[in-house]
Amino acid sequence: MIMYNIDDVVSYTVPGEPKNKIGTIVELFSDMESYEEMKLQDGIPFYKSKKLKKFVPVKPKNMDTVYLEVKNTKNDGDTEFIYLKDIVSNG
Repeated sequence: MIMYNIDDVVSYTVPGEPKNKIGTIVELFSDMESYEEMKLQDGIPFYKSKKLKKFVPVKPKNMDTVYLEVKNTKNDGDTEFIYLKDIVSNG
C-alpha cells in the first residue's frame, strides 16, 4: 500500500494519457453527503462520524465516492481531480 497525505507529492495515472503525472495532494473530497469533514492519513481516507463523534475510515463500499484534488507540478499548476486508485507511487 502506498502511504500519502495532504501536501505529499504523488505520481498518478490519467485515463487516456500514456504517461503518469506528478502533483501535490491539496484536498480530499467525497460525493457522500454524510462525509462533510474528511482527512487523509497514510493513504487511508477518514470521515468524521456524527454518530461516533470521531474520525473513522471510509468503508470499502464507499471508496469509489472518494477523490483527491491534485495540483499538477507542470502545466502551470493545473488542478485535477483523481480517485485514490489512480495514485501509482509517491512522487
